Amino acid sequence: MHVLLNKTKQQLVVDVFGPIWAWSEVRNEINHHRPTDGQPDVFYTQNKDGSRGKPSMPRPFPTGIWSITDELDTTEPYLKPVKIMTDAHQMLEVWELDEHGFYLKPTGEFIDDYGYRIHYNNGSHTSLGCAVVNQVFDIQWLAKLVRQSLDKGEPISLEVVE
Repeated sequence: MHVLLNKTKQQLVVDVFGPIWAWSEVRNEINHHRPTDGQPDVFYTQNKDGSRGKPSMPRPFPTGIWSITDELDTTEPYLKPVKIMTDAHQMLEVWELDEHGFYLKPTGEFIDDYGYRIHYNNGSHTSLGCAVVNQVFDIQWLAKLVRQSLDKGEPISLEVVE
């Protein structure tokens, strides 16, 4: 199975099926939508093993060829009902936090962030870099296709373009 995420067109296309609306819009210091002036809205990278990494600023889903590795039911409020796991990752700059735990400044150190998923997000047009699918029935449909392919042992490629 092949999945294509076109970030500019805000479309996700699965094999020969028509596109579904999806995007990867983040709030960060570049677009001035993530506070850096003493508000507790700190983003942390995710390590390859799933553990919490270091404070950083989120970036959109990285371009490239990745794999979809699993689909998991979840009750996490901003991810439910299902999240589609990927092996996508990219280097992000670590940020220093002040004594109150708020953003202070970039450190010049970089860390690999592995927290890129495909999921539904009820109530928000932004994510922490994940690909967000607009309709809950679309993510459920995609998760079903992913599960069928994984159960057959078929690889699932995820191509992400600008």
